[in-house]
Amino acid sequence: MAHVINDRVKETSTSTGTGTINLAGAVSGFETFVAGIGNSNTTYYCIAHQSEAEFEIGLGTVTDASPDTLARTSVISSSNSDSAVNFSAGTKHVFCTLPASKAFALDNSGNASTSGSVTGGSLIADNITIDSNTISTTDSNGNLNITPNGTGKLIASTTPCFSNFLGEFTASDDSTLSTGSLFSDTYDTYDIYVRKFIPATDDVNLRMKLIRASDGSVLSSDYHYYSATGGTRSTDSAQVDGRSAASTSSGWAISGQDEFSVGSESDEGYTGLIRVLNTRTSGLPSSCYVLYCVYKSVDDYHSSFYLNAQGSEFYTTAMSGVQLNFTSGNIASGTMRVFGIKME
Repeated sequence: MAHVINDRVKETSTSTGTGTINLAGAVSGFETFVAGIGNSNTTYYCIAHQSEAEFEIGLGTVTDASPDTLARTSVISSSNSDSAVNFSAGTKHVFCTLPASKAFALDNSGNASTSGSVTGGSLIADNITIDSNTISTTDSNGNLNITPNGTGKLIASTTPCFSNFLGEFTASDDSTLSTGSLFSDTYDTYDIYVRKFIPATDDVNLRMKLIRASDGSVLSSDYHYYSATGGTRSTDSAQVDGRSAASTSSGWAISGQDEFSVGSESDEGYTGLIRVLNTRTSGLPSSCYVLYCVYKSVDDYHSSFYLNAQGSEFYTTAMSGVQLNFTSGNIASGTMRVFGIKME
């Protein structure tokens, strides 16, 4: 059984009372309900008495029989205070209609509203406002896919702890790779995903510096850090190294050093996720830490940080981004993706 609405479906009837309507055939130029709506399907109907002030609009069910019938399943509006009409004798016109209360139409402002569900293959809109705070899928174990178009991003800027993709940057034999002025007051935390950073020069360290929001300059002082790197290789089951700096101009240490330095071979590129905090908060120092890093070092160690802390002395200066560079030579290749997070 389906719900069907069709054009030019109209028949006559002489049925009386409040029960099922016997259909007497199509009016000239119209179709019958069986032909236009279909057996056992439902439709919206109107019954209009041709000589009495009696009418009824409702949901009906069509049956292919002798004669064809229309069951008055439920009444929407009528001349009997919106209840079933006890039709008197005489000819009635029975036709398919679209009740005003069931129409989905725009108001003078171009808006439409409904208390029910809207079902379709796709929904295209400039803006969608959801009052019930719920988006769900009715497919059994189905995924909910929200896919931005082209270079668009999925943004939920006021949702705490929701990670929003802000941009991707690619290095190709560049001395530095910068986010530019991507940081803003919309977010208070940023994740920098560095993938396959390969240096042009062998045996170097990866560093990160802050970019000042006021003038776009790269800060070159007052960085401090402590990091401990561990790794393993086929000829040495375990090796560790710890490094620190109280105040340095070279930036935060994002990779290990010496046996844990980054190599320039194709299988030695640095991959890691760095979280940057307090970039816009007055009274708190900008800082970062490496959430994880995984890379094969210049001495063939499969390396990762197991302890790190990176801080600065910039308490009141708003930052607009970060810059990555190796301690010597260019970045031969690699990508950097930036995600904004609203923690508070």
